[in-house]
Amino acid sequence: MLHTELFSTPVSFASVSDIREQLLESIPPRTHMVHIVSLNPENLIRMKHNSEFEKVVRTTRMHLPDGIGTTIALHILKGVSVARLTGVDTMDMLIGQASKRSLRILLIGGKGNLAEKTADCYKSRYKNLPIWAVTGYQNIFDPHESETKHIETIVRSIKPHLIFVSFGSPQQEIWIERHRDLFQGCVVMGVGGAFAMVSGELPRAPRLVRIVGLEWLYRLVREPWRIWRQLKLAVFIVMVVRERLGK
Repeated sequence: MLHTELFSTPVSFASVSDIREQLLESIPPRTHMVHIVSLNPENLIRMKHNSEFEKVVRTTRMHLPDGIGTTIALHILKGVSVARLTGVDTMDMLIGQASKRSLRILLIGGKGNLAEKTADCYKSRYKNLPIWAVTGYQNIFDPHESETKHIETIVRSIKPHLIFVSFGSPQQEIWIERHRDLFQGCVVMGVGGAFAMVSGELPRAPRLVRIVGLEWLYRLVREPWRIWRQLKLAVFIVMVVRERLGK
């Protein structure tokens, strides 16, 4: 585990071995919730403009270096090299390992029946996998109490070991922390668009493109509207340059 600071915020970046040793080897039993937070450049920008999200990042003990920009920033600012670890790859790894131990899994979120389609994909990959899915909210920005109670009922009845939430950042991470008491004993991670990738609704970039860190460009070509989100990379570059010059 790499314990350091980025933009004055303490972070603890995990590797694949950290996740296997610190999470999978201790499930069950566990009495507290473990929240995994992915930190790509867009989330690092959000962190500095959203105080509640920054508090979530500060209190979380395990972060993923998700995004080539994050790994480059660590190299420039801290002189360390870490392997990029995406949310979808981490979810895949955790579910694959969980299938060998019959750990219960719950998927929450996604539009329409996306969570259910994702669960079906994993069931076809792993025989007798104990996995459930629930849509969650029609609109995470306007949640209804009945929707929250429905999720709470499912969590209490299933008692999952692993929970993956797809509401988009930073809403998913903030929502997880607000419901920390509900997830005691669970490993919980916000996974953004991972359900869409696993279900095939959003094709992933070819492996070589992912290896060289250009998955963002592949998605931009397929989804030109993302240009407005990608422009935030310029903001991130400015943040890194200022931090470097400040030191």
